Amino acid sequence: MSTFQPRKATSIIQDAERELELAQLQVGSTLLAEKKQPGTIDVGRGQKVVTNVYLLEMSKTKDLFRYEVNVSGVRQRESNLTTRSSSDYRNALLRLQCYSVLRAFKIKHASYLSNERLYYDCGSFLISTFDLKVPVLGIEELFTLEQIKQHSPHFFDNGFDSFKLKILPVHDTKKLLKLSDFSYVTNDAEKIDRTTQQFLDIATSQDVFDDPSLYIHFSASDFYLLNPSSFGFTDQDCPVFSSNGSFLGIGMRKGIRTVENASSENQMSEAIVASVKKVYLIGFIFTVFYFLKTPFHCVQMVSEKLKLHETQFASRMRDTDWIRERMEDSLRGLFVATNHSEKRRIFEIYGLSSTNLHTEFIQREGNTRISLFEYYTQQYAIDFEFPEWPLLINKYSIGPNNYGFRYFPMEVCSILDNQRVNSDQQDGQMIGEMIRKTAIPPAELKKQNALLKNSLRLDVSEYLNGLGIKCQKDPIEVTSRVLSPPELEFASRAKQVPKLPRCSWSDCNEYFFPATCHKWVALALFGTQQDAINMEQWTDFVKRFRSALSKSQMNFAEPQILVRQVTGADLKLIIQGYYEQGFEYMLIAHPDGADQVHHAMKYIEQKTEVVTQGVKMSTVKNVIFKDRFQTLANIVHKTNVKMGGLNYTISISPQSDLLPIFGIVL
Repeated sequence: MSTFQPRKATSIIQDAERELELAQLQVGSTLLAEKKQPGTIDVGRGQKVVTNVYLLEMSKTKDLFRYEVNVSGVRQRESNLTTRSSSDYRNALLRLQCYSVLRAFKIKHASYLSNERLYYDCGSFLISTFDLKVPVLGIEELFTLEQIKQHSPHFFDNGFDSFKLKILPVHDTKKLLKLSDFSYVTNDAEKIDRTTQQFLDIATSQDVFDDPSLYIHFSASDFYLLNPSSFGFTDQDCPVFSSNGSFLGIGMRKGIRTVENASSENQMSEAIVASVKKVYLIGFIFTVFYFLKTPFHCVQMVSEKLKLHETQFASRMRDTDWIRERMEDSLRGLFVATNHSEKRRIFEIYGLSSTNLHTEFIQREGNTRISLFEYYTQQYAIDFEFPEWPLLINKYSIGPNNYGFRYFPMEVCSILDNQRVNSDQQDGQMIGEMIRKTAIPPAELKKQNALLKNSLRLDVSEYLNGLGIKCQKDPIEVTSRVLSPPELEFASRAKQVPKLPRCSWSDCNEYFFPATCHKWVALALFGTQQDAINMEQWTDFVKRFRSALSKSQMNFAEPQILVRQVTGADLKLIIQGYYEQGFEYMLIAHPDGADQVHHAMKYIEQKTEVVTQGVKMSTVKNVIFKDRFQTLANIVHKTNVKMGGLNYTISISPQSDLLPIFGIVL
């Protein structure tokens, strides 16, 4: 009998079933809604639509076998490389290492594998097209660093001497459904088996994993092109954002779905889907491509990234505290490498220090205490341009729940490759610039979708050919109905039909259901004096806000108006205090980059049920200094919904065959 433990997901399901059995509760079924026949109105005036769906034609029936993989790097002790990381740099590195180790295994056992292939997700999931006869305790092999690099020239060893590969049998379900077996398609959510789709997602990525010189990937479903021009993209498609040291990476997130009647009546198949828009179809297997345009950090010195702000903020570039407050969020979490000595140190930026090279000290031999400025200038003869800048903090473990901290100057650290700019590292200016530079017309999007699909090289893939799978060259076309815009109904029972082609309408009507509030506060927060507005300016904004509320028939009482300097931690106490006083709503203006304030607002909102609405300080200034009436109207629209109101409802004609469900017309 096998002693191998079942997968974690299987264990959780088994534990839940036992608990239900002990409680004498019967396991119910979650049934998906039955398929509905499409409507018939305006069918004769259908519009041809090019989808992002590429059909996968399968000519063979293949058995599939699943195994669990563990890859470890060996130094003085083993380090598990199959554990995923939230960091882009570390995740991409681990995936490259795992795939390189399995590649060495495949080459070593090429004669045994013969014409069969292994399909690997660069993690712990391995599928073969024949039974590998793996014993209960698994098989284990050790590869030297030289063996790995022999077949993977782009391999980065990260200091390991050798690598251990362990392949284990999967205890619960080793043998998977056959390809072309659609018996798993059911409306019972519990019985839906997605392993075939998962396998095809991995199989269509094998050529991407094989060539780290052309692709960078963070999962089996999403990847980016390292050299987009090789696949037909231009420099205009991949702009550089010089204001913040980033560039636009082009990539794809794909998915496998099952569609119906794609090539013949009452027949199912699989397919790939690929575009910026999501498509939901049932039946044939297809691939879905979601077009990814994501900003990446440029490979440059950290100091060079910071100097991009020199023109705009020349007077503040030697202010340690100001730079720390402004730049910490945009740098935190980035992986950097030192370059001041032969031995590179790679670390994740934990934060920025409140000290600089002149005010941070270290203890040297003989208990001599010197500043970091003296240390770097004497030891490495570095001529610092900005010694007043805060230092990069490296947090490292020195034992269980015990950490130490090292400090490095920005001018000796370089940002490493393959790191996406996350939401915490973006500001409003960057987001706006990215939206402007990535907006493309539908015809150009169709062209770029085709280029991305071709970048997968599915038509020449030996991995798919071995499975008898062929991906159609062109996407599926469907006939859609051109629906008339729905009528919008307001409180006066007046109805409006949005005007084509932009589907715009006037918002001068009364809300269908206006909200009320008996006790609320308007609070303007600031971090530094530069971010602040005074009491007179904030009162002016609140006055305009209340006027817009009254115009929309919203009954809001006279508010309490405050302006104060505050941090995220203070805000939790403030909101808690207003909750205890019976306040229902808080309008909070905060600095543009103060994400910690917004997080604190939402956290305490869940705890106290005091409704909070954040407004950026730049938005407040636009309203009071530039008379942005539409901006103010949008804020009020959101306020009404937040406080339980309804701006308008959708009216459906009795003659229509459309069906409204939760505000969505089907």
